[in-house]
Amino acid sequence: MVKLHSTRDYESFDRGTVCNSVVMWCPEKFKLGYNSHIGEYCYIQACGEIEVGDCCLFGPFVTINSQEHIMSPKVPICKAPATASKTIIGNDVYICTGAIITAGVHIGDHAVIGAGAVVTHNVPEWEIWGGVPAKKIGDRRHLDEFHKRVY
Repeated sequence: MVKLHSTRDYESFDRGTVCNSVVMWCPEKFKLGYNSHIGEYCYIQACGEIEVGDCCLFGPFVTINSQEHIMSPKVPICKAPATASKTIIGNDVYICTGAIITAGVHIGDHAVIGAGAVVTHNVPEWEIWGGVPAKKIGDRRHLDEFHKRVY
């Protein structure tokens, strides 16, 4: 496990920025695109690989996983094997505060994930998802209509 520390508020990581409070497992399997920013207190579990595209923004306390345990009633959870799956975040994606992205999920370009959402399925490009479990709640190309419904 690597905990990034810096005398500044963030650490330059490849081509984007990662706040110094981020906890990251397997950082060598984490790829961050140009101008992308990982917010405060995020948890990145990249042992199965995570790719984040260009111009993405993660709010604080976001969790991104690329590994999960296989549960069985015959095996204690502490001995359950883990399976790794590549998790992909497209370009220009906004993941709001406290969202959780599970292993193997692909989030399409220009998507938005609402605060506190738990994403267990692939998210098509341009869609806005929220809830537990997350589902489509809007389309980023039609924000005027979305704001009328939500606000």
